[in-house]
Formats: sequence, structure tokens, C-alpha cells
Amino acid sequence: MKTAAEIVSFLPTRSYETLCCLFKDSIGVAAVVANPKFSLIRDKVVIIDSAPMQVVSNQTGWYTYGWWLTDDYVPGLYDVRFIGTLGDINLSLAGQIHIGEITRAQFFINRLLSRLLDKFFEKYLLDAPERQWRDQELFSFLLEALDTVNMSAPITTFFTFDDLPCEAIFLDIAQAYALMAMARLENANTFSYADGISLNLNRAPFYQQQAQYLLDNALKVRLPDWKYSSSLIRPKPLGIRRAKVPFRVMRTLGFMPNMSRSFSF
Repeated sequence: MKTAAEIVSFLPTRSYETLCCLFKDSIGVAAVVANPKFSLIRDKVVIIDSAPMQVVSNQTGWYTYGWWLTDDYVPGLYDVRFIGTLGDINLSLAGQIHIGEITRAQFFINRLLSRLLDKFFEKYLLDAPERQWRDQELFSFLLEALDTVNMSAPITTFFTFDDLPCEAIFLDIAQAYALMAMARLENANTFSYADGISLNLNRAPFYQQQAQYLLDNALKVRLPDWKYSSSLIRPKPLGIRRAKVPFRVMRTLGFMPNMSRSFSF
């Protein structure tokens, strides 16, 4: 039996954990099992006890379980266990994941990266390109977006990553700046060919269109409306730092053994 795992973050103070497990028979073929269950244990204390796993649609043998990493989780190693029944054979796999805290800046980098690595549109491209983003690039787009949020009308604000309240609008702006960067790269790599038939490869207009839509919606509608309503209901200037409760951001940092992202026999 083999498992793989991925992290999906949703909220600023919590992350949503999704672990997937692929069950195989004795000859290594993906198999449908009965009663697939998942358990999470820390220091011999059971956190999640034999929770039913869900079938991954259109993926034979794959099962998944997801849960919120709420604020009562503490950093450290957690034991994971997957079990299932194949005929009269009980299958079991145990491993470890490392859950820790990350900074708010890294949290936003992860959120932005998850938006930019959506593979949906790649199904319709001949070469299915993958953009390898570096944290430094994503951080620069986030800084630009933060400046835009603070300097936009109708009121100047002084938010930082730690106290930014309008996160969805902020991430839309950062994503737009990233898409504009991709459009500039595509313009530099445009390819045209004509020999009886014409071929023109240029994805820049697609990225520009998506970026412009995000910016128009954020800067002309959502951000002004949010700032206007917020400035009316708050008795103190928006620039004053406010504590967010709870503040900690939890996510999985690695998988054991050897800090890999998969388990196997």
C-alpha cells in the first residue's frame, strides 16, 4: 500500500489537511477495499480514531480523509495509520507527518502558489507547461499587492501581513500581478510560423485578460466598498495594529521517513 499527501490551506488561522492513500493487492494492482479508515496519533494519544475515508472519484484504489488543523494542534510529529480490508486480508500502513507553525508571509506565499498551480487549464494546452515559481517571486507580488491595498482610495491604510483583514481581495491582486508577469514572459516567447498554414503560439492575451479581470473587480469594486464600509464602522484609524485571535497558522511541514511526501512498503 502506498500513500501520498498534499496540503490545501483555506483560512488565515487554520489549514485543511488532506491525506490520500492508494491500496494495492499482492501483485501491485490498485484495489478497492472495504472499511478504509484513518487514524492520527500524537504521543500515544489518539487525536482522530478510525475515521472513515472517502473514495477519490474516478481513481480506483484511492481513498482520502481531510480535517481542519485547528488551533489546539501543537507543533511536532504525529503518527498516521491507514487500514482497509481486501477480501480476508487486513491492510495497514503507518507513518509520520510533521506539523509546525509558519509565518503569515509564508502562509500567503503558499496560498498564492496554490492559486497559480491550478492544472485545470493545462488540460487544453498541447505541451501542458508548468511554471516553477520561486518564493522570492511570489513574495514580490505579495508586497506589490500589499502596497496597492494600503494606498488605494478612499482611505490610506498601514496594514502588514500580520494584521491584514481583507485577505481574499489582497490575494486576488497578488495573483493578478503574477499573471501579468507571466504575460510578459509569454510575449517574449511568442512563436509564429506560416507555410501554407499559419501557427501562432502566444498565451499572453489569456493571462492579461485574467489579470485585468481580477484587478478591475478588486480595485474598482471590492476594495473601495470594503474600505468605505470599514472606515465608517471603526472608531479608530485603520492604521492602528490589531491583534488577530487566534493568530497561529498550522500546517504540515514534512512527511516521514526521510521527510518525503509519500509512504510505501
